[in-house]
Amino acid sequence: LSLRYLSQVIKIDRETGYVIWKMGGKANQFRFVNDPFNGFSFQHDAVLHPDGHLTLYDNGNERDPPRSRAVEYRLDEDKKIAT
Repeated sequence: LSLRYLSQVIKIDRETGYVIWKMGGKANQFRFVNDPFNGFSFQHDAVLHPDGHLTLYDNGNERDPPRSRAVEYRLDEDKKIAT
């Protein structure tokens, strides 16, 4: 689930409806490694791929100056690391 105006992506268990993790925003649970912007802002088109990678379009609205980019993160969901 991508919440653009919260700058957050959330993974939800489809069977229980419980939140598995939150990435980005104020309740971020992930550490971003080798990302010069330390995360994303006002993202959209977030896709979690079967190989564990997350792709999204980072609008970058919260940066000064704003800068958009396409991003691919390799996720370690256990350690909560995005590289």
